[in-house]
Amino acid sequence: NLKILNFADTNVINAICHGDSTGIISVVPDTSTGFSPYSYGIKDTSGTLVGALHSVSDTTDDLTAGVYYIYLQDNLGCLSDSIKITILEKQSRFFRIYFVTKI
Repeated sequence: NLKILNFADTNVINAICHGDSTGIISVVPDTSTGFSPYSYGIKDTSGTLVGALHSVSDTTDDLTAGVYYIYLQDNLGCLSDSIKITILEKQSRFFRIYFVTKI
């Protein structure tokens, strides 16, 4: 009785500062589905694979803020549905000051 390949959990750590690449994604597969070993892929919003397939024992770091889609792949090459993950970032603390002089 084969079950559809699925995630048990996903973990996201947001980027630490505005504009940096410190976001992290890690996944945990539902081991009652599919066939081990498992790997996962991350795609950006254009559908481009970010790096290579990753072992589920690894985390993916150095990610910028943005929207990513992750999917699982099992040992037979079966794929899960993609899930949407958003990495956030702190807002910039920089601001512009304009001086207006009344003439």
